[in-house]
Amino acid sequence: MSTGENIQNNLVIKQENIKQKDIKQENNDQKNIKQENIEQEDVFQIDVRDLVHSFKPDLKLPFFIYSYLNRILHVKKLNQIHTESARKGGTIEDFLSTFVEICDFDFTITGPGYEELKQQKGQFLVASNHPYGGSEAISIMNNLISYHKDLKLVAQSFLVYLAPELKKCSVFNRNSLSSFLEAVREKKPIMIYPAGFCSRMLSNKVIFDYDWKSTFIKIVIRNKIPLYVVYVDGHVSNHVINWTRFRNFFHIKTNVELIYLIDEMIKSGGKAHKMVVSKPINPEVFTPDVSYEEWAARIRQYCYFLSKDPNLEFNPELKADFSILPLK
Repeated sequence: MSTGENIQNNLVIKQENIKQKDIKQENNDQKNIKQENIEQEDVFQIDVRDLVHSFKPDLKLPFFIYSYLNRILHVKKLNQIHTESARKGGTIEDFLSTFVEICDFDFTITGPGYEELKQQKGQFLVASNHPYGGSEAISIMNNLISYHKDLKLVAQSFLVYLAPELKKCSVFNRNSLSSFLEAVREKKPIMIYPAGFCSRMLSNKVIFDYDWKSTFIKIVIRNKIPLYVVYVDGHVSNHVINWTRFRNFFHIKTNVELIYLIDEMIKSGGKAHKMVVSKPINPEVFTPDVSYEEWAARIRQYCYFLSKDPNLEFNPELKADFSILPLK
């Protein structure tokens, strides 16, 4: 090969190397621009004043009340979750995983139906007790959303003010009946807390879910879909329980303790909890000779039985009798 050819080949190689460097630099520039755009975007951030005014536009509160709400609602941590989630990509998977990571939720999911639940095809319904009012829902949704992209959580409507990202995977059980019915009609899998509230201390001094509304039983029967029951251990603090007692004693209808559930949720982080998933229950076991309400009560009872025997199968013949529950 002549000297001229060697020089020409070297020039070609140098030009190719320069081209590759330019492409790499362009990709890095685009990546940096994308990151800057995310940081410059109007990422959702909670402002307690705006939050209060969204409920009561004319309400004016003292400064210390806003400071208290900032603390009890853990606004700084929630805003950190919104920011980090947006930086990751802003998908519902990003939001849920960021929430679990930053709050250090530690829920171990076991039970004979867990693997079946992950692989379940078509529409199904998951019903669970509700001890904390938030952390258990975020954790199980984070676990299942990668298997069931269209899974819908039935949640309290106030959560949308704190975490609008939940709109992507939730229907709300107040003022949004149409969205819930739409999810049912579209045969999307549903996660529901039939009590509608987190567990409270009942008249027998036992911390327990309120009556489970029978809506989930009707959906299972009419749509002929399997039912999974999930038991979650634990309960809210005495602070929330005492607020409930106070409100009931003075016949106060406003659910004052609702604002403390975010505090309960955040504080549940870093503690080990367990969830137990039952085997799927065939909808055909819910025969018409038993009322919807009684079926709901029997499933509620069965949920708490799982706390003692995770492998227990549902016995449709066993009537609801809460005096026999194996509670601690």
